[in-house]
Amino acid sequence: MKVVRYKLDRLLKFSAAAGLLLIGQQAIAVGTDAGTEIDNTAVISYSVNNAPQADLNAVAPTFVVDRVVNFTLDTDNAALTDTAPGETGAIVLYTLTNIGNSPLDFRLVADNVTTGDDDDMQAGTFVAFVDTNTNGLLDGAETAFVDALPEGDTVTITVLADAPAVVVDGEIALVTLSAIAADPYDGVNTVNPAADGSLGADLVDGGLDATGLIESVFDEDGPGVGGDGIQVFDTDGYQFDFTALTIAKASAVISDPVNGTSSPFAIPGAIIEYTVSIGNPGSSSTTSLTITDDIQPDLNFQISVPDYGASGENVRIEFTDDSAGSTSTSYCVAEIGVDVNGDNCRVDPTGGSGGIPQLIITVPNLDPNDSVDVQFRAEIDNS
Repeated sequence: MKVVRYKLDRLLKFSAAAGLLLIGQQAIAVGTDAGTEIDNTAVISYSVNNAPQADLNAVAPTFVVDRVVNFTLDTDNAALTDTAPGETGAIVLYTLTNIGNSPLDFRLVADNVTTGDDDDMQAGTFVAFVDTNTNGLLDGAETAFVDALPEGDTVTITVLADAPAVVVDGEIALVTLSAIAADPYDGVNTVNPAADGSLGADLVDGGLDATGLIESVFDEDGPGVGGDGIQVFDTDGYQFDFTALTIAKASAVISDPVNGTSSPFAIPGAIIEYTVSIGNPGSSSTTSLTITDDIQPDLNFQISVPDYGASGENVRIEFTDDSAGSTSTSYCVAEIGVDVNGDNCRVDPTGGSGGIPQLIITVPNLDPNDSVDVQFRAEIDNS
């Protein structure tokens, strides 16, 4: 069994060398197909007293070409897969190449790497399969094994795993994938058997050569070394990106019925402006960011805010892009009920806790160190 394991910081360094090695192996791969019958006849022609005699034939017993089990397993990823806490079906890809002289089935086993300096924690619920429709799911006629991979061909193996719900930013969960060579016989063909939708038994060392049988000679660990028909690759996996957003909410009195905008107080009829501030101090970006804010019973959401715009805008969004060093301001119209304008702003009249109104706003995704401020206004009930 060949176990491939490097330190993570050396993985990229050796990828080019591994590619050259693979090319070299493929160049000497294949050969006469396993199962090919070969016979040979020696003919003797001679004369006695110058009289030609009948030829004599010596026929060697027919033998069958044995199966050379030779294949490579490598990662298809340039780096670890960024994975969020609790993510299901995070993908790692591997490349399996058959450089023997017969199609081969392969049993696939994915699991955690349980030891090693680079492995911080364990992922779970592993599935390894051939994703023929590339949708990242084991579905349709796809199989959790490799079915009769032709000699000289390469297939991509997809490994899915579920991330733990609680992780620390930057932690790593390494994955080990084992490919075990299995009998490709399809029930009919001994030479170049076809895919038959079933996984054969694990191949075993042929022992002593028998002329009429196809036996397996393991060579995946190299000439003079042999092997056991198993390749293991365990330097790929998942790096967890944990983004813990910060959120703060502030309020300011804009005006009241007694003092107007000059030193206003929070009295009935006063207009309060709320600011919800969200920041991303983490190492990964958000993929969806929606703010919900319950409008308490003693407040009336302000449908009309002239300061925000002349077309009925009543929500102000200020987005700060840290990488660009810029801030942009936009406005939206939060209608009561359906989002008629399609600007991802609305008020659900009964969506809040206990059936009170709820403001729902979708804002731009935040890259690391980006932030967004959302402002809206409400009146303290005066009825």
